[in-house]
Amino acid sequence: MAKFGAYYINSTFYHDVHPAGSKLLIALSEVLAGFDGSFTFPSGQQYPEGVNYTFMRVFNASFGVTLAPLAYFTLLNIGCSPNAALLGGLLVCVDNALCTISRFILLDAMLLCFTAMSALSFSGLYKHQSQPFTRVWWVWLFATGVSLGLVASSKWVGFFSVGLVGLYTVWELYDIFGQSRARIRSYALHWVARIVALIVVPLAIYMLCFRIHFGLLYKSGPGNSVMDSLFQAGLQGTGLANQPLDIAYGSIVTLKSAVPGVGLLHSHADTYPDGSKQQQVTGYTHTDQNNNWVVEKMHGQTRGNTLETLEFVRNGDIVRLLHAGTNRNLHSHAVAAIQSKRDFEVSGYGLDSEYPDSNDHWRIEVVEELSRRNTESRLRTLSTRFRLHHTRQNCVLRATGKSLPSWAWNQAEIVCDRRGRLDTNTIWNIENHINLLLPPASADDLKSPFLRNFVQLNMAMARTNNALTPDPDKFDPLT
Repeated sequence: MAKFGAYYINSTFYHDVHPAGSKLLIALSEVLAGFDGSFTFPSGQQYPEGVNYTFMRVFNASFGVTLAPLAYFTLLNIGCSPNAALLGGLLVCVDNALCTISRFILLDAMLLCFTAMSALSFSGLYKHQSQPFTRVWWVWLFATGVSLGLVASSKWVGFFSVGLVGLYTVWELYDIFGQSRARIRSYALHWVARIVALIVVPLAIYMLCFRIHFGLLYKSGPGNSVMDSLFQAGLQGTGLANQPLDIAYGSIVTLKSAVPGVGLLHSHADTYPDGSKQQQVTGYTHTDQNNNWVVEKMHGQTRGNTLETLEFVRNGDIVRLLHAGTNRNLHSHAVAAIQSKRDFEVSGYGLDSEYPDSNDHWRIEVVEELSRRNTESRLRTLSTRFRLHHTRQNCVLRATGKSLPSWAWNQAEIVCDRRGRLDTNTIWNIENHINLLLPPASADDLKSPFLRNFVQLNMAMARTNNALTPDPDKFDPLT
């Protein structure tokens, strides 16, 4: 986990399955130790000179040290005698697993510390349940909320503590409701106090950790791919911000799917082995000239080539997308897709306008606009999320999430969805935009809101968690 501290020191954006809270503390320990972020802590390698790992381990161990007194006071709160509480604290002291794990630069010592803090605060609240709205009751209530925020910000397993407190709170509110002396005003105050202390406060702490996380990691890094194009434009080193904002006819663009792992709309000279046997259209995750498409007007219409005659693409416009590398149009027709038989095949067809075909026409349908001051409903780089609706077949360009066989280089399958569903799989955005007639966008127009980034990153963490599989090399038959 020490490598994540190095990412913070270097301001390099990364992705991990765990929340940011405890990793920020690890970064703090590395800063206090005078670490410059040059070592990435690869497994099995010796620490180079100048890396004060002793201080970092002592910093982590200090969280483990708190477990014994926290256990002692928790036992006192639940009614144990001082001798029994002392015994409990001593047992924590001699627990070999706790002593060992606290010495490593891992998240576990902090997780255990904040879990124990939650237990102590919760037990204090339980002890004073008969004294609601007194000063000591308020202290324990908000201490519980702060502890829950810290433990949830360490690892998602900390939400089990949140669940335990939540279940008890529901039972307690039900019990108070059944008391004959309870008044409506007093009962409502019980609800308000718990909502603020046990929901708002933990959530605020959890979100604050991510706010700091985004603030510190402002450079392009290995975690870029889990975030969308608009967020990446705000990172130094991506180059996405230095491009025109409004899409015009004649612009060269790349289209990115909103589905993680699909990448950019792509085509190449290889053809489908079955079906129409026309040029393949796929999704590709790497930078490639074959990801470039030229935005053209419908067959039979011409576009301007000067600044004075330039026309911008707007919501509802019908366009052609011409593959820059092969001069084939993005095309669909009533031919079943290779794998997703219920949908239509998407292919590259025709040499520019040599073979005009209405099956090359797609309508722009804007789903979401994230930039400001777009009063003319223009299609915009990075900030406009849209669908491509086929005008003749009445289907929608869709990334299925499946991979094609080796004849398509195992790239992502792209189809035209006959059901026209509005979901993540049918949403696209312009990631790269080249038009020498247009100026670059301003920074304000390419700013991704914090709440959107927060939700997006947590969803990416959930996907990564779900994709984890057991390592057979680390299988332990005893557990």
